[in-house]
Amino acid sequence: MATILRPGSVGDKAEILNQEGGAPSILSALSDNSDSTLVTTVSALALTSLFYLQAHGFIPGTTIASVTLYYRGLIISTAFSFIGVYKRADDGAEVADTPQMDYSLTTHSLEIPAPGGGWTLDELTALQIGARIRGDGLELAKMADIWVSVDDTAPPTFVPHGCIC
Repeated sequence: MATILRPGSVGDKAEILNQEGGAPSILSALSDNSDSTLVTTVSALALTSLFYLQAHGFIPGTTIASVTLYYRGLIISTAFSFIGVYKRADDGAEVADTPQMDYSLTTHSLEIPAPGGGWTLDELTALQIGARIRGDGLELAKMADIWVSVDDTAPPTFVPHGCIC
């Protein structure tokens, strides 16, 4: 089953400071599943903000086959870029996808490699996802949303033989 998880709290990095469309925060703008609220920058430096995922509610024994990062953004000219990023707890490295340069809101995805021992609930809880945007000093780069899709399987339910439940 695919479970969608959105950003739930601020992570280790908070460099993006501007949003548009009435969102009360950067976290809200990137997690509200709306194309009308976006994070923006005119900075020619790449700015990154990371977020922990919302509580997933998976029960012990849940198997996680894969985790895919999705992100949605746009640019105004070829001097800009928007990129989805992630940071796993096992290695602490911040990893970015290929810079994207779409002139209309476009969704991109990146499968996040499983940690050495495979995905665990603790690894998923510690995962941070984020946005990296870069303008050209005058014009804006924008991102609308980030989220992950978790391909998960719940553990089998055991009902003792002869149980009247």
